[in-house]
Amino acid sequence: MCGIAGAWGFKNKNIDVLALSKEMIASLSHRGPDSFGDWHDEKSNIAISHSRLSIIDLSDAGHQPMVSKNERYILSFNGEIYNHLELRKYVNNCFSYNHWNGNSDIESFLTHLEFFGLKKTLNISKGMFSFALWDKKQNQLNLVRDRFGEKPLYWFFEDDIEKGVLIFASELVAFKKFKNLNKQIKNESLKNFLTRGYINAPDSIYENVYQLEPGYILSLKRKINS
Repeated sequence: MCGIAGAWGFKNKNIDVLALSKEMIASLSHRGPDSFGDWHDEKSNIAISHSRLSIIDLSDAGHQPMVSKNERYILSFNGEIYNHLELRKYVNNCFSYNHWNGNSDIESFLTHLEFFGLKKTLNISKGMFSFALWDKKQNQLNLVRDRFGEKPLYWFFEDDIEKGVLIFASELVAFKKFKNLNKQIKNESLKNFLTRGYINAPDSIYENVYQLEPGYILSLKRKINS
């Protein structure tokens, strides 16, 4: 179990997205106490953070957020890819690739994605996961959750996509670090929790904070003026 968190300011340049992302991931230290990492792009005003629970590769080669070899993609991943050795073997066979840093399933997944793209990699990947993937070339953020929804992922917009801030995290506790969030309980969600013992996605216990639904990709793209 790992933790992911991040913040993306659109036209709101007054918010320190890196500081916010760090505060959010610190609140998720229980999900991954082995190491912490942050990645920040000042021009795009986005920050992504990660708290790591080391399982497959215990070395620093599995550190996240992980940057692809071509530096196009930045990945913060929670979960496990069961068939990652197949992905690695396929890349080796297709491209005579021999530039691996370590043995982590995340590196296998990200490298396959670098060569074949997000959707093709997801189609052949077997595992449980949620993750945030930043595409520097497209200036696009992809939030992704596995088909069965085994790994949680929540997101929130302040105002709208052109004026506000997007934040995301593995758990709702991280959202308390965003001072502008009105933590108003959603009555329908509370009712569902009391009657069923759970809250259906895409809702959460808070108004305007949403669970990413199982098997969904939330892609957000914004043109940056040079």
